[in-house]
Amino acid sequence: MTVEIEQEPTTGKEAAAELDHPGEAAIGSQQQPGGVESDAAPQPLADEPLKSATNSIYLYAVIAVGLGLLLGTVIAAIAWQRSNRHEAAALGPVTSSADGLTGRLAVKWADKLDYQLVLEPSDPLRHAEFALAVSNSPRPVSFDIQLKDSAGSTLCDKTIVLKFDPKQAAALNAGPQAATGSTGDATTDQIAQGFDIAQAEAQELKREYGQDIFQSDIGADGKSSTISSQGNFPCSNQAYQHTASWSFTSNFPTLEEQDALLKRQSDTIAAADTAAANASAAEKTPAPRKKAKQKAQPAIEAFAIEGDDELVGYDPSRGIVETSTRKFLVVGKLIAGDTSAAWQDVPANVHYKCDLNAMCSLRRKGAAILYAQWKR
Repeated sequence: MTVEIEQEPTTGKEAAAELDHPGEAAIGSQQQPGGVESDAAPQPLADEPLKSATNSIYLYAVIAVGLGLLLGTVIAAIAWQRSNRHEAAALGPVTSSADGLTGRLAVKWADKLDYQLVLEPSDPLRHAEFALAVSNSPRPVSFDIQLKDSAGSTLCDKTIVLKFDPKQAAALNAGPQAATGSTGDATTDQIAQGFDIAQAEAQELKREYGQDIFQSDIGADGKSSTISSQGNFPCSNQAYQHTASWSFTSNFPTLEEQDALLKRQSDTIAAADTAAANASAAEKTPAPRKKAKQKAQPAIEAFAIEGDDELVGYDPSRGIVETSTRKFLVVGKLIAGDTSAAWQDVPANVHYKCDLNAMCSLRRKGAAILYAQWKR
């Protein structure tokens, strides 16, 4: 016997769905083991995880590039600041018409304000006058350097000294008379000059102590072509940032004084040449017969002594040393810096030693050697 199972007719909508998406219909009506059909959950599309991972990689890459650019900018800024910090800034030349000098100053900030200064004659044709004034100035010379803001107000300043040689200055100031030997009482003049030079040398040591000193830059002719100095300004960084210009003042010999120095040097050289020529001619001339008896010449007082005494007084302003035996000595110079404070500690035992020209050296415990002239 045949049994026919009647199937329910398919609606029009379901048929249309099967025609449009036959695959989905097959998936949606999968048959489980045992012949039971079950509805399966929809599966995610395969390319969605790939797109999400790709977007994350792009995001991280953009962040890394941004951080790299930021870090590079910071490093470049720091490097620029460091290089700019150690770069010297030239403030431009400054000319002084009175003494015919031109100065060039460069400054830079590196934990403190460093400077480099060069001074030279404004007119190259005055090289000889400049060189003579540097090496044979008639007085101690110093330069006051000022840093100024845009309004012309002084922010900070510094003093730089030029070495002074009292012996050279005395020889040039003596003029042609010294070259010919016509200086009157030679012994008296030499002793007086020795006092003056010794005191001037002692004062020069004090003047130079703790100061920046110009160095003489020698040219091809063996004379000073420029003078230069380098060191530090006592300025703050804020003052340095506001520096717009600079200036200098000095007691360097004026143009007229430089001309006078050069003329005096020329006259001295000419007088020395004349004296040498006269001496040579005198040697060739027979000397007159000397008399049997000559008038006795007064002996020059000279001595050489050494001993011990007690120091009872020292006046550094006058340069006078006094001992308990009423010996008075005029101070010449200190051999190792300024120790006048130690010598003012009186009374104290001293050992003295004097040569034939009455030049003495004094020694005491805890102080440098003191050179002085015996005053009688």
